[in-house]
Amino acid sequence: MNGLNVQEVSWEDLKTLVSSKGLQLQYESTSLLYRVYAVEFGLYLYTTIWKSGATLPVGVDPATNTAARTDFENNYLASANAAILNKQILCDPESGSPLEIIEVGGKNYLGVSLKYDPTSSGVQEVRLRDGTTTRLAAVDSSGRLATTTNVIIPETAVSVNRLASSDLAGSDDDDYLIPNGKVLTIARFGAGAEANSGHVTQALLYHDPNGDGTGMTLLREIFLGPGDRNYQVDLDLEFTGDGTAQIKMRRNRLDGGSDLVTAYWDGFRDA
Repeated sequence: MNGLNVQEVSWEDLKTLVSSKGLQLQYESTSLLYRVYAVEFGLYLYTTIWKSGATLPVGVDPATNTAARTDFENNYLASANAAILNKQILCDPESGSPLEIIEVGGKNYLGVSLKYDPTSSGVQEVRLRDGTTTRLAAVDSSGRLATTTNVIIPETAVSVNRLASSDLAGSDDDDYLIPNGKVLTIARFGAGAEANSGHVTQALLYHDPNGDGTGMTLLREIFLGPGDRNYQVDLDLEFTGDGTAQIKMRRNRLDGGSDLVTAYWDGFRDA
C-alpha cells in the first residue's frame, strides 16, 4: 500500500476500532475469502475472513473464523463498501464532540470535528484538538471561519510578539529588526482603541527593507472608526532577515485628540 502503514488485526479488534472511531468498513471478496479493512490517517487496518468451503491456512482457528464469517455476512456485508469519509477533514459531524488524539506509529494526529445543523445555518462550530488543548473556531453569517486560537509556534522556532500601547495624539512607530539569516513568519496583526465616539484610529504594518522608512511595502492596514474598537486579521507572511530589513508597525490618530491606541503582531522566527 503506497504511503500506508499496514496492520493486520482480528475481526473483533477491527469492529471495535471501526465503531469507536467512526470509520467506514470496506472489503474485497474473492472465491476463497473476504479481505475486510478500514483506513484512517495513513493506517490500513485489515483482517482476513475465509469463506465457507475454503481450506484454512495453518494457525487459523475454524470456530473463530466461522463466527467472524457469520457475523460479517449477517451484520456488516450489506452496509460495507460505502464511500469513505476522509476523517482528516471531517469527523463526527452530528455530535460535535472533540475527537481524542489518535496515536499511530508513535505519532499524534490532529482530530477534527464539526457541529453541523443541516436544517438551519450549516456548520456552526469547528473543534480542533492537538494533544494539548481544544481550540475553537466559529463560522460567521457570511460563511467565514473566525478562529479564536493562539498562534501555533513550531517546536524549532522562537515566538515573536510585538505590542505597542499608549495614549496617542499623533503617530508612533514600532520597529522590529529581522535577525540576519532568520526566516520570520507573521501570523496575526491586530489593533484596538479606546471607546471614544467620533475618533478614528489607523494601524499599519509595513515591510521596511532598508530599515529607514524608504521603499516600504504595506502589508496590512486597519481602520477603527466610531464603534469599531478592536480588529484582528490572520496572516501567513514570511520574510528573511539580512541584518537591515525591519517590520514597522505604525499607529495613527487621524482626527486629533488623544486616546489609548494599541497595535500588535504575533509570529515566530527560526531559532
